[in-house]
Amino acid sequence: MSKSRKAKAIQAPDPGTLVLQDPQSLKPKLKELGGSNSDEFNHILMNSVSNTLRIRATDKPEDRTQMLQAAAATLMSLKPENELEGMLIGQMIACNAAAMECFRRAMLPDQPLINRQTNLSFATKLSRTYALHLETLDKHRGKGQQTVRVEHVTVNAGGQAIVGNVSTGGGVTAKSEEQAHEDTPADAPEPEMRGPFETVGEAVPERGDEER
Repeated sequence: MSKSRKAKAIQAPDPGTLVLQDPQSLKPKLKELGGSNSDEFNHILMNSVSNTLRIRATDKPEDRTQMLQAAAATLMSLKPENELEGMLIGQMIACNAAAMECFRRAMLPDQPLINRQTNLSFATKLSRTYALHLETLDKHRGKGQQTVRVEHVTVNAGGQAIVGNVSTGGGVTAKSEEQAHEDTPADAPEPEMRGPFETVGEAVPERGDEER
């Protein structure tokens, strides 16, 4: 054997050796199925989804083909943008298939009540899981985020309104300082300044009188 042949034999990878490639350099043909630039990933995802479907060996070839095409159409219609969305959508398809199978078994005639209840219970849990998957997908894509803004509107005498946070006390709407000045007549006398213990019409006792 020549040296060139020996070199080629040494450089050849062993069977089962993982050879990594840059996903950006690949040109995938099945990206619409799994959202990945690696067709290996897209192909495995499609096979995993098809294995969760209710396909039996006794089914007709056209029936099996129809189910596989339906699963592929679902993946493509939801348009996964990356591997994460591809896996999530694949789980949604599998969850829906399992839920429908439980519903089907629950409707079989002449079965014990416990079997019917069990299948309906599983179907309900699977349906809730499917809804959580859908909510997660929407959040990942930036959907379902809502901003709620609550404002208080208070209409005062004269048709004036305050929009914003209004503080109240004792059941009476508090007015701002500016509104208080506007409501006061221009010719109104200035209020008389009194001490903290003085009241109108009552004399304040002197300290000497209190001691007596």
